[in-house]
Amino acid sequence: MAMAAELTTEEIIDLIVEAGGSRSESFFIDQGLGRAYSSVDKNWGIRKHVNAALLAAEKDGRLDEVLDAAAARFGDGTRSAQAAPRPARASGTRPAPSRNTGRAGRLFISHASVDVELANAVADLLRLGTNLSGEAILCTSLEGMGIPEGTSDYVGMLRAELSDARLVLPLLTPAFFDSDVCLVELGAMWGMQLPAFPLVVPPVTFARIEAALGKIQGARITDTASLDRLRDRVVEAFDLRPRTDMWSKYKKQFEDRLPAIQATLAESQRVPAADLRAAKKAAGVAKKRFATLRRDYDELRSRFDALAALKDPADVADLAVPADERERFDYLAAAAREAVKALPSIARRALYENFGRDKALYVESYDIDDADQAVRDDLLDFNEDEGSYWYNDSDPEISAAVDAVADLFDSTWSDDLLATLKQRYKKVFSKQSEPTWKALGLL
Repeated sequence: MAMAAELTTEEIIDLIVEAGGSRSESFFIDQGLGRAYSSVDKNWGIRKHVNAALLAAEKDGRLDEVLDAAAARFGDGTRSAQAAPRPARASGTRPAPSRNTGRAGRLFISHASVDVELANAVADLLRLGTNLSGEAILCTSLEGMGIPEGTSDYVGMLRAELSDARLVLPLLTPAFFDSDVCLVELGAMWGMQLPAFPLVVPPVTFARIEAALGKIQGARITDTASLDRLRDRVVEAFDLRPRTDMWSKYKKQFEDRLPAIQATLAESQRVPAADLRAAKKAAGVAKKRFATLRRDYDELRSRFDALAALKDPADVADLAVPADERERFDYLAAAAREAVKALPSIARRALYENFGRDKALYVESYDIDDADQAVRDDLLDFNEDEGSYWYNDSDPEISAAVDAVADLFDSTWSDDLLATLKQRYKKVFSKQSEPTWKALGLL
């Protein structure tokens, strides 16, 4: 039987790290060290979590036991008898990257600095759901995943990271388009033809992106199928072997968090030209509307002041009616008076009875001569069977008078005007009211 290969402590640690987050975490949970493993900030790489768990094992006097178990599970070998070096503390310097997740060829998450919570959630999803090491992610706003402190040439290192990225993931939020740095990164991504997977974050729309950048291939972050495609791109780019159930678990957690994150996204401070033109047009319409409302207000204020100085109820009621309606009523009343004033009294009487009351005119004996004369003048028609009279609307004078009276009485008037007319005529204004006809000068 072949002897199992002996492994050094550093090699065992490398094997645990390379196994991925979920497998390494599961191992330390089995060893009773799950709490120590999780005590490190989640933004740090797997190696920090491993070191924290091994430190806890050392304190318990179980370091050799845990390393032997790790060698058996991850390396199919035994640990070398050499003295085990003390594991680096989580607060120490950043550890060297693992063999397949070094600085070169990382996942570059391009995002606006104010969208740090969204970037953090996306990084967590990919780190936990695909077993992508945190050291393989460059996200400048997240501790442990950004440019190291003390870097003298920040822009130069950022340029190098972008040009060497295995995959660029722009988070296209409203604030992204306000950031000159983000737009430069986006331009560099297209200019260098880097592999990319743009994520469109509502309320940003594809129409907004096309207006600014032209047509691009992107995915909506709120679409579960798009997230699955993102997983496939990351897995392919970094040659990962994730578990489907872990992806489903962390994707569900991400989708549950997403609405709350979207609600806190910063609003864009830049407005597309089309939106600006529409806003200017709406402002012009609103300005005209305001001018009309101001004119109406001034008229109402003037009427209120006039009302305050009046004591007579009839005067108050008359002033309560808008000026334009009073003018229209007065105009139609004058037109009706003008149309009937040339008609003889008997014809005006017939007009009231026939039009106003919808009844035939019957005359007393002393009016028969006037009625007969009106018949001879083609103003009235006589019904011999009933002995009644009706206006002859084929006569131009009668027709004009009927039209003028109809314009006055058949128009729709406001309740305020009708109240005023009631005060003025002491009767309800209607075409059936004889006092109204007389007050208007139509009889």
